[in-house]
Amino acid sequence: MRSIPTLILLLLLSFADNIYGQSVIKEGQSLLQQRLSPAEMQSDINALVSVLEEAHPLLHYFNSQDDWYDLVDETKESIEDSLTQFEFYRKVAPIIASIHEVHTYIEPSRELAIAHQLQRPILPLELLVIESRMYVGDTFLPQGTEILSINGRSIKDIILDIRSKANPNTGVDDHFVQSTLNNSFNFAMGYSYFVEDAQTFSITYKLPSSNKVQADQVNGILNPVPEKTFPHWGEIVNPFQLKFFSDSIAYLKVRGWMKYEPLKISNRDIMKFFRTFFASIASQEVNSLIIDLRDNFGGSPRKATELLRYLIPTPFRPIEYSELETQDLISVVKVRDPKNYKIADMSLKCENGRLIVRHMGPYKKHIPRKYLFTGNIYFLVNAKCASATSLFLALADYHDLGVFIGETPGGNTEYVCGHQLLSFKLPNAELNVQIPLRKSKINTTNEGSKHGVELDYYVPNNLSDGLNKE
Repeated sequence: MRSIPTLILLLLLSFADNIYGQSVIKEGQSLLQQRLSPAEMQSDINALVSVLEEAHPLLHYFNSQDDWYDLVDETKESIEDSLTQFEFYRKVAPIIASIHEVHTYIEPSRELAIAHQLQRPILPLELLVIESRMYVGDTFLPQGTEILSINGRSIKDIILDIRSKANPNTGVDDHFVQSTLNNSFNFAMGYSYFVEDAQTFSITYKLPSSNKVQADQVNGILNPVPEKTFPHWGEIVNPFQLKFFSDSIAYLKVRGWMKYEPLKISNRDIMKFFRTFFASIASQEVNSLIIDLRDNFGGSPRKATELLRYLIPTPFRPIEYSELETQDLISVVKVRDPKNYKIADMSLKCENGRLIVRHMGPYKKHIPRKYLFTGNIYFLVNAKCASATSLFLALADYHDLGVFIGETPGGNTEYVCGHQLLSFKLPNAELNVQIPLRKSKINTTNEGSKHGVELDYYVPNNLSDGLNKE
């Protein structure tokens, strides 16, 4: 058989890629242009509300029940004409965001999100949000330039708009959404997701060295990371970092409580790391330990508990109980592709009229590890501390382990909800929804907590750290 000349082969491959690319673009255009009737959208909202009413364990813990139902009614009444899936997404997202629970979210299907990011221009700026003000990071304007408005709207108004639709952290503090917008092109993506589709952007700004307000119009660009849907998180290169600042001061950075499959770091590796680390600081007679949990947005409570076993000097149980609203989810028939909603009878018991989940590792009593650290502990935290990190911090605070420094952390100190998550699609819009089924009472005396642990020293995020990516 004759071989195909290299040039012809390359042309054939290029032609095939072009045909494939055109096919993907056409499919994406079709998805973006599909419209939903008012009846279809009303049906989707009714299905969503039914599942939330029946199953969500913290539906009205962080919000007023009356206000929430008013929001649902206002959303329904605002739908008069047909809308695209993305337009409907912007309408319905506040219903979910107003619950204020980090494991509860709604998002476009991956196909719809990728189509949107391949074809809808975004603002060509990497931006930092610091205390509701916005600054330029790495783009054509000088670093530190403050953006004052976009397309006639103030930055504060835009951030509030995004926050009302993007999923916030658990609790009432709003710093989590602001810090989420800081990474890469997250603000530009969030603006496109939740505010408007725009080809060009009229901006007003002030340069770092001037108080003069300037105006410009810039063309949008296609998303440079279209494979990363909003929000785009940075890659974790090294989940644990250890430093010694002196013979007596050690520093431990923990970026997450999970297995790291791409890095081939197993649960056993994590436990071994903690054992080796605390053995080493015991041998060096370290008397001050800095534990840096900034940007640690959760994972497995078991891993968080493992670290606590080297810090809490007495036996402890992380979770007091875990509770369900219902065992029989009748409303799942109104949605599409429900997953992870089955709960085995053997795992339940009824206690004081409540369905209590048994057989969970965090219920067990944990005893201190051999190399228990008894020196001074300083916890560095920020708004991105969430989920299992909220559990860790609540227990560290309850057992009076040390000093808390930084931004108010996310979450709250009474409940955590990440143990069993129901996912499904809305029947017509095919938007993906996730909600927790369990609320787990953290084993502290806190009641009615609406925010993370109280700080000993408040140190807010600042522009210098953001520009230096600290």
